[in-house]
Amino acid sequence: MKPLRALLGAQFCTSLADNALLIVAIGLLAERAAAAWMTPALRISLYLAYVALAPWAGLLADAMPKGRVMLLANVVKLGACLLLAAGLHPLLAFGAVGVIGVTYGPAKYGILAELLPTDQLVKANAWIEISTVASIIGGTALGGVLLAMTSAHAASMAIAGVYAIAALASAAIPATGAVRPERARFWRELGVLWRDPAGKISLAVTTLFWAVAAALQFLVIQWAGAVLGLSLPQSALMQCVLAVGMVGGSAAVARYVATAGAMKVLPAGLALGAAILAMTQVEALWLACALLLVTGVVAGIVLVPMNALLQQRGEALMAPGVSIAVQSFSENLASLALLGVYAAALALGAPLRAIIAGFGVLVIGLMLAIMRWHGLRPVRLAWRFLCVILHIFTGLATCLLVFPWIGAGARMDHIRRWSNRVLRTFGVTVELAGASVLPNVLLVANHISWVDVFVINARFPSRFVAKSEVRRWPLIGTLSALAGTLYVARGSRGDLRRAIGELARGLRAGERVACFPEGTSAAQGDLQPFHANLFEAAIEAGAPVQAIAVSYVDAKGAPHRSVEYLIDTSLGESMLAMLTGAPIRARLHVLPALAVEGADRRALALRSHAQVGAALAQGNAA
Repeated sequence: MKPLRALLGAQFCTSLADNALLIVAIGLLAERAAAAWMTPALRISLYLAYVALAPWAGLLADAMPKGRVMLLANVVKLGACLLLAAGLHPLLAFGAVGVIGVTYGPAKYGILAELLPTDQLVKANAWIEISTVASIIGGTALGGVLLAMTSAHAASMAIAGVYAIAALASAAIPATGAVRPERARFWRELGVLWRDPAGKISLAVTTLFWAVAAALQFLVIQWAGAVLGLSLPQSALMQCVLAVGMVGGSAAVARYVATAGAMKVLPAGLALGAAILAMTQVEALWLACALLLVTGVVAGIVLVPMNALLQQRGEALMAPGVSIAVQSFSENLASLALLGVYAAALALGAPLRAIIAGFGVLVIGLMLAIMRWHGLRPVRLAWRFLCVILHIFTGLATCLLVFPWIGAGARMDHIRRWSNRVLRTFGVTVELAGASVLPNVLLVANHISWVDVFVINARFPSRFVAKSEVRRWPLIGTLSALAGTLYVARGSRGDLRRAIGELARGLRAGERVACFPEGTSAAQGDLQPFHANLFEAAIEAGAPVQAIAVSYVDAKGAPHRSVEYLIDTSLGESMLAMLTGAPIRARLHVLPALAVEGADRRALALRSHAQVGAALAQGNAA
């Protein structure tokens, strides 16, 4: 069909130039020795324009023939490219591209519903996506080749020529006669599409995927450079592998899935999140290429049916241009938010692997939420496990973004609330007995499980002492370090002396510090001797020592064995046992404080051990 071929040609050339221009702009920023945050800011400038102008984009796209809208957009992009070659700052040039580009998407996708019947939309969308992905491959490669062979300014002139070809192809798209000059109420239409049962699911999925894709475009380049040791042109070509996978996924889904069956692809979204998570473990080039290929295939399988479904619902509920503008607004607002998070993470020096893992977990968690929203019921365990991981990332974000700006008291309030949410996720309730805990004290407790820390922090937020091995635990080690945990290397007298001195300084400053003097976790009913070393900090600071007896029981009051974290149990196994087990009641029996005046550390260790032993025996007898 000639109109569709003209549309595909215009889309290919426009996207080819867009992607080449992005690589060249990154090169121009590198020439200027610009700050690292400016690279994602290229896209941020684009998305700011998309979000700010979205209420008028659909109106303009529907007010004149959509081929003419695409023609005007390409002419303006050509002008921005020439200005870039003349020395305009890349951020300003991309902002200009964004201002006019906001109308291009509603015109490009909106015209499909005018040209074709509903039952052909998935296939037409597949061709659009294949054309787009092929142009991503070509454009990324073109940008890399131009940077390698010529200057960035000369490359900008060459890309302007591609925009000129795109403008000619746009001029060949015939008018459909579906011009709708009436003023649309954008915010009302936004609510209509988000309330529609099928529209909200497709809109949520496309919004999530394109937002993550916006960040991944930069993450892949940075990851390829930092982990695989590739140059910028080589890193740009890595995106081509991702794009090839999208072509394969789009072609496959166009053959086997119709618009009516679009919801069947939702579970595939979980695989995309898993593939992003797997990037953190890859260091070999061939494995990285294979992983990016799989990621692209899955993305194509999910996005094409969701786009087709969204167009079908948009055509039924409102003008096509307005529905695509609503989609563009939602996607670009989410993209803006994620790129902002990415830029902030870079500015704060967050590890690259942690950023990638965060995006992978985000995709999995939100896809599970969308599936539940649609009425699908994924395994409850998977949902709870993802809640735990997402909660850990929330804690990381709080430590990185909030803690530097608030006082110690406010930090402890955050830790208390965060710990309570952890316990709720694992089905743990806390029961208190005994004395009141002093604000400035060395807390000592028996150690049963890794969850002891959260149980104590949920009621008495404290600075904890932990073995140095915990620092290397994935995510939790980073989180605990950011929260102020003090690590001690086993077997190192020098490190122990350092830790005692730091604990004493904290106690003198009014902090509450907590430790597990057994030095290891033990089964309930198997209380180990208390090591006396850390009690020295309380003596040096003149702060009292207060013991807490910790125990875990089930609904019948019997010891809850799934909580026990013993030497032959991995953290994952322990978490799994708690998530799948019966509800847990954590008992904290607070003992009277011990004065340190005139006492030595061994005497304090023995007395607090006796207190805990007696309280545990009393609890077992009850």
